[in-house]
Amino acid sequence: MAEISLCMIVKDEEHNLADCLDSIVGAVDEINIIDTGSSDKTMEIAKMYTERVFYFEWIDDFSAARNFSFEKATKDFIMWLDADDVLSRENFSLLLKLKEELNDDIDYVMMQYRTLNEDGSPSLIFPKVRITRRAMNIRWHGTVHEDLDARGYGMSVDICIYHKYKDLKPSRIRNMRILKKEIENGKADYRIYYYYGMASYYEASYREAEKYLSMVVESGHTDSFDPIELYVALHSIYKIWGDLGKSLSILEDHEHLMKDKSEYYCCVGLFYRDCLDRIDTACDLFKTALTCNGTFLRNELKGQQNPEFYYYIPNMLLGKAYISLQKPEEAAKYFKQSLEYKKSDEIKDLVEKLDQIIEMKQLVLV
Repeated sequence: MAEISLCMIVKDEEHNLADCLDSIVGAVDEINIIDTGSSDKTMEIAKMYTERVFYFEWIDDFSAARNFSFEKATKDFIMWLDADDVLSRENFSLLLKLKEELNDDIDYVMMQYRTLNEDGSPSLIFPKVRITRRAMNIRWHGTVHEDLDARGYGMSVDICIYHKYKDLKPSRIRNMRILKKEIENGKADYRIYYYYGMASYYEASYREAEKYLSMVVESGHTDSFDPIELYVALHSIYKIWGDLGKSLSILEDHEHLMKDKSEYYCCVGLFYRDCLDRIDTACDLFKTALTCNGTFLRNELKGQQNPEFYYYIPNMLLGKAYISLQKPEEAAKYFKQSLEYKKSDEIKDLVEKLDQIIEMKQLVLV
């Protein structure tokens, strides 16, 4: 059976670290914790699980810290987790089974990554390289939004890592600071422009966002990123600025990249609803969104998915559209379908009111 070294970088994670380690202890053969400057009880908690606790001076470079953590590994394979990641018992068992299959022919392993909403439902699902063979010396790159430079023979498995909900604003501000420093130092490339542009967009710094995201488009490297994030952000910026022609064209001109994405049709539908008052067209687009399966439903680890867009959101949007069209039966139908995926007090109240309207309408007809 293959042996795995777990390597983690942490800082001020006293509220998360024990849950993470409890979920994986017994499935890995070595635990290496690298602290980058905690001021809470993180180090004390780490030492309850392993003697292999190290310190790395933070230099605004996540890859440097992660590469240092990988250098501490002594087993044949290396696995990484963040302190707010956890494995379910089912995935713990799958990891034990995977250890029986790992061998020198496998250079890296991709697992499914699920970030969670505050209510515990998945907000994003996408693949990540989680295990590498130590002899390959696979390295991290990128100061933020770092990634593994995976090479060799890889395999995808059904193991899922869950990432607890957290407020992203503090890390987004930190990342913007690091990325801005890269730009000012003349070290930026299209990857840094993209992440700085997206962080600026989420912080409502639209001039900065449009400037750097447009530079990504002009670079010709757009296939390196999720087209939904890139083009929907630019679409939204132009929509906010009132440039409706450019806002719509940025989506329609790139439909071929997003035609299997529910997010795309929901976004175009909202444009037709809100900007052009063409609610019938919006309904057609929301219905098209419901026909998109999403790769996360097909056991494929390809691309990034927001599960709510593949059931809850288009059904909810259709319900609200049919209210505007004064079609209570249709509205109730889609609202009820949305509730099958996600409970919402607002939608439940609307369904109750619609059922009353439908009942009264039926009584009048009788």
